[in-house]
Amino acid sequence: MMSRKIIFILLAVVAAILLVFAVSLNAIIEQNRGRIQEEVQKALGRPLAFGELRLSLWGGIGISAKELRIGEDPHFAASPFIQTKEVKMQLSWLPLFVGRLQIKKFVLDEPEIQIIKNEEGNLNVSTLAAGEKKPKAPREPGEKRAPRAPRLFITAVEIKDGKIDYIDRSSKEVIEVRVRNVDLDIGEGRGATANVKFAANLFESQGQNATVTGRIGPLRGERSWSQVPVELQIRFESLLLPQLTYGIPALRETISRYVEVSGPVELRANITGALERPHITNFKLTGPFFGAAASNATVEGDLDLTKGNSWDEGEIKGKLAVDPLPLNQLKRVPFFRQALPASLTADGPLSLTGEVEGSLADFKMRAKVKASESNLAYGKWLAKPKGVAAELDIQVQRQKNRLVFEPSTMTMHTMKLGFSGSLDELPTRQLTLNLVADGLNLAGWDKLLPPLAGYDTSGNAGWKLTLKKNLAAQDGGLEIRGALKIEEGQAKDKKSGHGVDRVAAQIAFRGKDARVERLTLRGGASEISLDGTLTDFAEPHLRYNLRAPRLVPTDLPGVSAPKGDEMKGLAGAGELRVRDGKIFVQTNLSSTEGAFQEIPYRNLRGEFAWSPTNAGFKNLSFQAMNGSGSGNGSWETGADGSLRVALDPNIESMDLKTLLSQKFPAFKDHIEGRLNLKAKLKGDSKNLSTLPESLQGDGEMQIRNGSLKDFNLVELVLSKMSRLPGASNMKIPARQQALAQRKDTPFDNLSGTFTVKQGRIATNDLVLSTPEYSINAAGSIGLDKSMKWKATLVMSPQFTRELVQEHKNLRYLVDRQGRLSIPFRLEGKLPKVQAMPDLQGLAESFKKDFLGKGAEPAEGQAPGKDKKKRDRRERIQKQIEQFLGK
Repeated sequence: MMSRKIIFILLAVVAAILLVFAVSLNAIIEQNRGRIQEEVQKALGRPLAFGELRLSLWGGIGISAKELRIGEDPHFAASPFIQTKEVKMQLSWLPLFVGRLQIKKFVLDEPEIQIIKNEEGNLNVSTLAAGEKKPKAPREPGEKRAPRAPRLFITAVEIKDGKIDYIDRSSKEVIEVRVRNVDLDIGEGRGATANVKFAANLFESQGQNATVTGRIGPLRGERSWSQVPVELQIRFESLLLPQLTYGIPALRETISRYVEVSGPVELRANITGALERPHITNFKLTGPFFGAAASNATVEGDLDLTKGNSWDEGEIKGKLAVDPLPLNQLKRVPFFRQALPASLTADGPLSLTGEVEGSLADFKMRAKVKASESNLAYGKWLAKPKGVAAELDIQVQRQKNRLVFEPSTMTMHTMKLGFSGSLDELPTRQLTLNLVADGLNLAGWDKLLPPLAGYDTSGNAGWKLTLKKNLAAQDGGLEIRGALKIEEGQAKDKKSGHGVDRVAAQIAFRGKDARVERLTLRGGASEISLDGTLTDFAEPHLRYNLRAPRLVPTDLPGVSAPKGDEMKGLAGAGELRVRDGKIFVQTNLSSTEGAFQEIPYRNLRGEFAWSPTNAGFKNLSFQAMNGSGSGNGSWETGADGSLRVALDPNIESMDLKTLLSQKFPAFKDHIEGRLNLKAKLKGDSKNLSTLPESLQGDGEMQIRNGSLKDFNLVELVLSKMSRLPGASNMKIPARQQALAQRKDTPFDNLSGTFTVKQGRIATNDLVLSTPEYSINAAGSIGLDKSMKWKATLVMSPQFTRELVQEHKNLRYLVDRQGRLSIPFRLEGKLPKVQAMPDLQGLAESFKKDFLGKGAEPAEGQAPGKDKKKRDRRERIQKQIEQFLGK
């Protein structure tokens, strides 16, 4: 064994050698300081400055420079390209033994680096090592050779914990991206290439979330940085795209506005070729897109841009999966915003899977959208519940300026719709679709179509249609050609069982319109045939003609009517419009005979209009109840259930009792006759029950050959007169006994004008006339059958003479036409009414006939006669009081 003394001596020798070597190396470094700076500047083509320069043995023998600053190309910025507290330049060993320095690696500790792209699209790093080359000056004979500068042969660069600020001025808005915690190791590779290892912290994430490994090169001075070949593997984890899009305006306008990335994403890819024409393989992007709370999207594939003369000729092959996919978020993407209807909504998850293959200018794509677990709605026409199958399988091929829809399918419930077509971009954007569906079973569609929600549906349907739509036209420019058929259709009310027993239809689409042919509806005892022309497919407008040998209203879904109502010989023509999902109908109808509200009619004609909140008619005419009727009217329903009604009836010679039995049964046993009536009425009511009380208006009426039932008005008045002192024991003449013994009050004519307000009918000129007497009245009668009248019974001259012969005192009530006038009041509630003589009216009659005569002396009359006249007036006043029992 070697003795300790020998070991100690060897160590001392080694230490002495190292000390001499270090001292010699430091001397070499100090001697070559200027040469080192000059050589680095020449290699970089940039100004270089540093502070202390000394030997470094950490990590291998080398040179350490403090406060290094590498200047920037003045065409880019005035601030330094690189600045760092310390840079280590590792040296090769063998040249040291002959007194020369050869730098093989730069190690930068915590550097700050700025990378700039100017307005022309050039990077500042592209001008490195591009300094002006000066020709060597010839050496004079005998001149001493200058000391050889340290040879700069860099084979590696290492950055530890660096910072990079990327500034892009090539776009309208400056892009700034800051990268921190940068570790970079570039080493010599095969065939003039460089091996690269890069790791960094992007956008203030937790730790290093970006790594790049691989090879770059070979490097050639004549190449642009974007043309340098690369073989790289990149990986980004927990990458916050919102921060990336904030720094890059181009991404801000697309990703932020349309996709809404709501969390960190992960990206992996391999890149080969040059950056200007790369080949990207094993690409995979995952993360929460379209506002999702967790990762819901995956994009995988390859993109080869090395082929052809432009990126459009590059080839793509990829897969896409998004689950769940919110429909409202998807509609923010411009293509889907135009392709999907604005009123289409979804409550619940959708899923999307897709594949794409081909060049960017000519590719094929297949996508599937599943919505079975979502509630889909389209306005008020479609409401697909969760659990009902719904899937779209679409295949698209891009061919230059057009998209071709290869045979695709859409499945929903029992429907399997096949479609194909194209979307042409030039000369204008035009969509063409071919739609085919055969044997569509209509059973169960009441669960998906709200208008049919109350019915059980069945039957079959099919269509073969071609749609063309000019997407650039403001009016939609929609054309449809083809045919649609419905066979053996049914729609039965789920509660009553009533409805359509059979529906069959054939519709021929002719471009801008469609012809409805052989549409038949059969339900119960009713059968309707309809044909017409449909225009304006966006808001359907149908002009139609209909016929029905017999129509029973209760056979129609949702219609309530008396059991005996029907329309025979029905014919009509009109229009049906759909606006904002609501139906509006206008029609001219005629019916040879039938029954309405259990009233038989004949020859009904009129113009009718209907909508969900309004109904109306005008120029209505019909024959019923041995008379005729005509008029106009409208009915409006408010959102709160309130009603507004307007009626302008015109009735001629109708049987009043029949009319009252149907419309005002409370009065049907109190009056009869033939009614003529004209009126204008309107009403506003909170509900149907209070509508009669809200009616108001005016009119005129006449009742001929009628009677007031269950009371004899003449007998009531005369019997009350017999109780007065001046007309006691008054008897009706024998010839008129039949009039007094009647149970009713018959009349030849009852007429007058009237007003309607607050549930009462009032008149000031009601006249009831017969050959024996007439009654003039003013007052009112209410819907509750209460009445209050002030009237005058006027006897015929013959009747008057016979009464006066029996009762002399009645002569004081005879007018100048020889008629007995008896004022009275009629009050009560039908049928119990009371007639009372109007004492004030009787007194006025006396005064009018007697006291008014000769109240003033005639011209030329002697004043002495005034006293006699006053005496006579006082005597008559006493007779009136005696007659009235005062």
